[in-house]
Amino acid sequence: MNANTRFFSDVLKLGLGILLGFLMLWAVAEYRANYLTLKLEKQLQAEMQAQAARSEQRRQDRERHRRWSAEQQQSLQRAAESDKRKRIEDEQRKQEAWDRYYNPAPECLVAVSVECGNAHIRARREFEKLYASGQL
Repeated sequence: MNANTRFFSDVLKLGLGILLGFLMLWAVAEYRANYLTLKLEKQLQAEMQAQAARSEQRRQDRERHRRWSAEQQQSLQRAAESDKRKRIEDEQRKQEAWDRYYNPAPECLVAVSVECGNAHIRARREFEKLYASGQL
């Protein structure tokens, strides 16, 4: 082989080696980029799933709170209705006790007078004392 051919052969080998080196570097860089991209996608997907789970948890918490509030409201309504019924029943019992306790004088049934009014007031005061003490 002559020197020129050998020179060109060496240059060609060197060029092919450099080209092969660049191709290997490119392949490694491409592999690394794909690896990092997949890793980031997995992290992003995991974060999105975690965010969706947190969002669902908040929704469930709001729903539980809404149901709890509704139950509390119903409970308060039932208690208020029960208290109202009890007050009405208590007022009816008190009125019935008053009706049994107070018998106005026959003249007070016919005409209204100051004396009848005062008698009514005295009887009512006495009734309230006796009723409050549980004697009636």
